[in-house]
Amino acid sequence: MTDKIIRFLAYDGRISLICANTTNLVEDARITHDLSPVATAAFGRLLTMASIIGVEMKEKEDKLTIRVKRKW
Repeated sequence: MTDKIIRFLAYDGRISLICANTTNLVEDARITHDLSPVATAAFGRLLTMASIIGVEMKEKEDKLTIRVKRKW
């Protein structure tokens, strides 16, 4: 199964719903970064939201930067 982001509009565009399946993206990140289950869940949420924001960008020149800082 491939990752997908699907948008729905209802009630003449007054309600917008976005569904995202990013299982493969998160699994690739888990393997690449050798993440623990808790870190995978947190990083997976971040990747999913970044993907949704990226899909919603309107202009070709738009950019998105995500920065993760450790406190310790």
